[in-house]
Amino acid sequence: MERGIYITLVGMLAMFSCYVHGCQLEPGVMSPTGVDDDPKKIYYSDYVIYGEVIRNHTGNVLHTNINGIYAAEVSVLCNYRGNNVPSDIIVTGLGNLNNELPNCPVASMNGSTDGVFFLRRIGDSNVFETQFAPNTGAIEIILDDLTIYCGLNLTGNPTDLCIDYEPLPVGECEQYIPPTTLEPPTTTEGSTDEDAGSVEVDTGDSQGDNDEGYETQDNTDESNEESNAEAEESSDPTGGASMLVGTVFAYMSAVFLTLLHVL
Repeated sequence: MERGIYITLVGMLAMFSCYVHGCQLEPGVMSPTGVDDDPKKIYYSDYVIYGEVIRNHTGNVLHTNINGIYAAEVSVLCNYRGNNVPSDIIVTGLGNLNNELPNCPVASMNGSTDGVFFLRRIGDSNVFETQFAPNTGAIEIILDDLTIYCGLNLTGNPTDLCIDYEPLPVGECEQYIPPTTLEPPTTTEGSTDEDAGSVEVDTGDSQGDNDEGYETQDNTDESNEESNAEAEESSDPTGGASMLVGTVFAYMSAVFLTLLHVL
């Protein structure tokens, strides 16, 4: 009985750890189809490298305790984005073919041993997490397509292949502009979608009309304040979740330590 409780708590803490260390992409960044174009991948990645997989990494790093997720030791041949990248790194978060990491990309190498990786760094270590699916296949075509976009700068000790595909300079490269979310137009009672873009102006022929106009303005101001409050809450989608996660973790830790003491 006691052993069963211990195993259950360890499993719960492991699952909680996976949740906390999930993908760091902002909600809505990754395409629902899992197919994202190069300029978006570059824009939302801290590091972009072309590298060759040396072997699967057998050590315990982020996500590797989840079935269907693996890490690989990668030799960096070209560093196109980010500074101070070691010559050999560990890339984790690969696989995910059955959505073992929800909201994270399917990151298959498709049988290739090399590819362009879009990454973020885990602390100051040599461990990097994939942010998008790697680009694999005919590497000359891949690099030729990749380097026309802004946000890249070839650094380190690139191979001759990478030197042949140096990024275009600012002014010649194509700039990625992230989409913006616009609030829907405010509609008045009784209006239709066709009327949503129009604004009615009440000139107010009498004092009573003017009073109604002021009342409408007051209601509009209150509506705008509510909309702004909702926008502020939505601008930090992880704020409430972070507080909840912290509370749950503290509670679970206390229960875990108490049971260990009793056992």
